[in-house]
Amino acid sequence: DPLAGTYNKLLEDGVKAGTTQKADINGIFDLRTLNEVEGKKTSAAGLGEE
Repeated sequence: DPLAGTYNKLLEDGVKAGTTQKADINGIFDLRTLNEVEGKKTSAAGLGEE
């Protein structure tokens, strides 16, 4: 399962370290199929569909 809640921090740390550029990561997850197959709700942490 993706740990979607960590992606904003990962991006922020990458920008601070100079290894990546600031980016809009909204919408990068579509967890609808995963949640349907697993029968539980994996959170997209506001970064896409759950």
